[in-house]
Amino acid sequence: MGKECQLNCKAIFASPEYFPDKVTQVGEIVRCYCILNQPVKPDGKNIVQSGQIIIPGKEASKTHDVYVMWMGNTLKVAPDGYYIALVSTIKEGADAEANLVSGLQQFSAGSIVKKWVSVDPVFEPKDDGKEDNIFISKSYDATSHFEGCCKDCLNLYERYAGTPLELTAPEPEAEA
Repeated sequence: MGKECQLNCKAIFASPEYFPDKVTQVGEIVRCYCILNQPVKPDGKNIVQSGQIIIPGKEASKTHDVYVMWMGNTLKVAPDGYYIALVSTIKEGADAEANLVSGLQQFSAGSIVKKWVSVDPVFEPKDDGKEDNIFISKSYDATSHFEGCCKDCLNLYERYAGTPLELTAPEPEAEA
């Protein structure tokens, strides 16, 4: 049926799903994707077309923070009058949707046209990947601002290269 091929490379970089035998599940993320038909008013008065709120775990009666993100027509992700929203957190307890209540309360009553809830496993690599040159990332976390993802990418580079990635801008050259 299919032809076999051989790949030769110095290293492989992969997400956990590609190497299930090399990762450990460390938790679950619960996410709710929403379509809204009303704008978000984070302060109760002013409409904000796109934004993010991080609700500290303590305020949400949870251990972990709850992340609320929404985007409207100004970013061309939804038709005029509609908004795309995401509420996410690390799952605590058996009732996945109960973890999201504090985030969903940020939307006006009746503004959720449709919502989808998912619970996804969170994986971490069992080792640093140096022995077999297979460098595995962590699963995407609950944050909606990509901080954890960026840190994981920097960690992947350091595990592979042996030194941290230097991201400082070069000094401008002096004019002659």
